[in-house]
Amino acid sequence: YYTSSVTSSPVTFSTATFTSCSATNDGGAVSFYYTGAVTSGSGMQLSGVTATNCFSSAMNGGALNVAYHNDVSNSGVSIDTSSMFSNCHSVLNGGAVNIAYSTKLSTSSITIDSSQFSGCYSSDTTSVGGSVSESAGTFDGVTTQVSGSSFSNGSSGTSGGAINIQANAGTSALSSFQLIAVTFSNLFAADYGGAVRILAPMKT
Repeated sequence: YYTSSVTSSPVTFSTATFTSCSATNDGGAVSFYYTGAVTSGSGMQLSGVTATNCFSSAMNGGALNVAYHNDVSNSGVSIDTSSMFSNCHSVLNGGAVNIAYSTKLSTSSITIDSSQFSGCYSSDTTSVGGSVSESAGTFDGVTTQVSGSSFSNGSSGTSGGAINIQANAGTSALSSFQLIAVTFSNLFAADYGGAVRILAPMKT
């Protein structure tokens, strides 16, 4: 699935199942590109979603890819209610899920709750986030929280065998990154963070 120039949202997937889905480009099962003017309050919520054996054969997000190409606020991504991602992979970032904000993300939440990621990986020697990759030009007042979830048997080509969170420029002190009651097992990264890597330079 592909969409562009989205100006209203949020988008919700509830009790959806994706099996053996693939794409050459981003998002083996689902890909959203927000390329036009994005209304504040846009975003995506996945509840009770299952993705199995989904992959991107050349790009990002083995199961799900969400990409914004303008500054945006109040526009997060939520994955919850026992969502499960199994044996998903990407060549580049986010073996299961890739969330990418090209410029500035502000006053938003990225949450993963009560979900399972198993056997997911990103394979290229430059790739990050074996299960989940979250990136932005700048985080400003952004809360990222992973709770009550498990990550197992995954890997990345460089950093974040399970999770990689990365800002390319200054991150405000109002932003936070929280892991609560999360289980990590049998994970590997060729460079930094066998389970989790967070790279978020502070604003000066």
